[in-house]
Amino acid sequence: MKVTMTQDILLKALERGAFASLSDEAQTDTSTLSSLIKSVKITANKDEIIFESATALVASRYVQPITDNVVLKEEGTVMVPAKELYDWINRQGNCMIGLRSKDFDNPKVVNASGGDADEATKASIRKIGSLELVSQDVSKNGSKWTLDNYAPDQVPSVDFDIISTPLFIASLEQLEEGVKNIGFSAMAKDSDHLFDSISFQHKDEKMYMLTTDCSRCALWHLPNADKITMDGTITEEQMEKNGLKGAWKSNLLVSSKLLAQVCKLASNTSPIAFHREDAKNRIYVSQPGFMVRMASAEKTMAEKFPPLDIFLIKKYADLCNIAVGTLSSRLNTVSIVNKNAILFIFAQDKLLLKGVSECGHAPCKATLSPSNLTGEFKKVWNVKHLLDILKVAKGDEIKLMIPDGQNKDSLKLIYPDQPNASYYVMSVERSKYDLNDEE
Repeated sequence: MKVTMTQDILLKALERGAFASLSDEAQTDTSTLSSLIKSVKITANKDEIIFESATALVASRYVQPITDNVVLKEEGTVMVPAKELYDWINRQGNCMIGLRSKDFDNPKVVNASGGDADEATKASIRKIGSLELVSQDVSKNGSKWTLDNYAPDQVPSVDFDIISTPLFIASLEQLEEGVKNIGFSAMAKDSDHLFDSISFQHKDEKMYMLTTDCSRCALWHLPNADKITMDGTITEEQMEKNGLKGAWKSNLLVSSKLLAQVCKLASNTSPIAFHREDAKNRIYVSQPGFMVRMASAEKTMAEKFPPLDIFLIKKYADLCNIAVGTLSSRLNTVSIVNKNAILFIFAQDKLLLKGVSECGHAPCKATLSPSNLTGEFKKVWNVKHLLDILKVAKGDEIKLMIPDGQNKDSLKLIYPDQPNASYYVMSVERSKYDLNDEE
């Protein structure tokens, strides 16, 4: 293989095609084949150059067409360490970069831990040559380096051909806004790939994004989602008859962390399409030339995710409006003595916040004056959950709502200036606060 292209084009192609091998999962892999998992496969054909990488959880593919700034002198395929290649290219600046592969007369077998091996084993890797890197700027100065080239047939090829109809398409802008506004309420990591995911569900031809860590939930409406073909959300009537059996069909679970990274790499020139391979629980997110395949939760596990309908049909009544800056300041103050549970006392047009220390400090209190307060009651809420919502504020004021009826177990928060987002937090039932005490 012999290819020359500008640094910016090569960097863009690597960011996308080596997305999987540059991921945390790949870079922290310690298995015997970690060198292969951390590598990117580059295939140069007469019309295009293909960059591919894969791990157990994610695979990516990017196709770079041959253009005026991409010169192909010799076709071929190499498989080289992705991070080393990316880091070197990233430091070259505005220049032309040449990649040329050189094959060994006889492939070498190396141990997974490094060094030549006498014979091939399951714990060895075949090295078939090297990839020579050369950069040159307008002043004819540059740099040179060489990377190992591994035999690409040592890893299974990934089938990126999609024959299914997209479940839906959405604009990059709306997806980015959705991840930004609700991604924080998902778990950082879930071994079942359930509650660290964004759930895409729809009702009445309106697509929504949901995240939850089981004690809070965030909902984002995708106003421009189009060509929706997936099943609608499980309704209350269906839940009463069959429970949540089969709910996975109406619930597309996509890793929140990976989707955020894909959005940063995607282009805003075309919408993003979502596909699902039902048999293997895989999700495909694609744009022309760029595709990422992600593992998703098992079907039986996916059915444990809350259906969209339970949020849309539950009735909430207005409780009050509060200035975002004031509420954030008071919560930060009271959380000095308790970073988790804070007692909220709504009474006589006032809101009293009380934090009881868990390590001997005196209780800390703060008051504020909400507008249009409609009820009086006491509840304990997780202060971090509320502060997370306030950090994504769209406007100066936030509205608090409580369920109709006697049960005040949850709180709904919305921003009048951001109608696409709504947030739900569950009250803390097992706290050290005595709700019967007179304040």
